[in-house]
Amino acid sequence: MAFTRLQIAFIGVVCFLAIKSSAQNAAIWIAPDKAKSLVNPIKASDYDYSIEEGKYQYTSNCASCHGELGLGDGEKAKKFNPPPIDFTSKRFQSQTDGELFWKINEGRGKMPKYKNEFSEDDIWFMVNYIRTLTKK
Repeated sequence: MAFTRLQIAFIGVVCFLAIKSSAQNAAIWIAPDKAKSLVNPIKASDYDYSIEEGKYQYTSNCASCHGELGLGDGEKAKKFNPPPIDFTSKRFQSQTDGELFWKINEGRGKMPKYKNEFSEDDIWFMVNYIRTLTKK
């Protein structure tokens, strides 16, 4: 059976869309249910230095990939596929503090595992700072 150019083009487009969709789904990172219920013990209002300490840790360890403003556009971002997530997005910000803590703690792929690098308090400080990175 001979295919027409239109049929071949259609098959090509369908294959491209399927691959693109698969890559996007692979980029979705879902924390386990137990992480969703973790409660942040360090509320930003409880400690004057929480946001500042989180900003220091973020700038020192996260900004090179996620960008100074959390847009996923740091100097190293172009090296990654999928690229670092935009922390200002509604999708990202809709996660619980526990999910963010778990992801920073556990890492994935090029995202380092920070549980052996930082105290739990430092990770919660980063979560508190990342919460300030919203689209304005």
